[in-house]
Amino acid sequence: MEFMKKIHMKKTHVDEPKDIYENLLLERKKLLSGFLGNKNVDKKIFKDAIIPNHFAISLSGEPTLYPKLPELILFLRNLPQTKSIFLVTNAQEPGMLKKLERKNSLPTQLYISMNAPNEELFKKICAPSQKDAWKRFKKSLEIFSGLKTRRVIRMTMIKGMNMDKKYMSEYANLIKKANPHFIEIKSYMWIGLSRKRLKEENMPTHEEIKEFAKEFAKMIDFDIVDEKEDSRIVLLQNKKERIDRLIKSPIPGSSNLIL
Repeated sequence: MEFMKKIHMKKTHVDEPKDIYENLLLERKKLLSGFLGNKNVDKKIFKDAIIPNHFAISLSGEPTLYPKLPELILFLRNLPQTKSIFLVTNAQEPGMLKKLERKNSLPTQLYISMNAPNEELFKKICAPSQKDAWKRFKKSLEIFSGLKTRRVIRMTMIKGMNMDKKYMSEYANLIKKANPHFIEIKSYMWIGLSRKRLKEENMPTHEEIKEFAKEFAKMIDFDIVDEKEDSRIVLLQNKKERIDRLIKSPIPGSSNLIL
């Protein structure tokens, strides 16, 4: 985690949700402004694209470290154009998950990254900053299992590290604890700074991902419901905790946020 500089962040040391959003809009306009020079671009579509209506709180760092995360999600939820809010976490801040629940500020869809089946591989692959990281991870899975939102586990498979079939039963135990609606089983991609740590051979093919997903789905009694070959990803759905795959049903009390 090359971009992780701090484990704790004080409220007085971070930006306000409104400032984050407004600066995001400025950067988005800069990013898209060149399209206006293309005569084939529909000006109405361009104008609509300037204002985002789907928000993903993820990528570099760990978003649950942001102490005003509940306020940020509520701010985004109350924007008139908002259709969905996704949050992706490494599950190292179980207290923040409880806080999101307590403050009625859960995202439309919550992802937990599950990149290892046991503590030994967790330390090797994730290189956590916290000494009790594995304990935090499992506690987060317990909390995650009961949250009233769309719950997704994202498993990034690394060939030669965490993809051996001997680990399936350990993954299955973690999935049982988490009780997700969906599981994304995807290939590690040899890009960015990860190329300094891993090799191109660590990328599974799509066929290898499918083979793993088929066997794992049978073990945990999930259905395979979709796949994307160029992304090397397979989607599994929980048979018992079944919800609509499409995000379309309004959340009670959140008229401008859809599930």
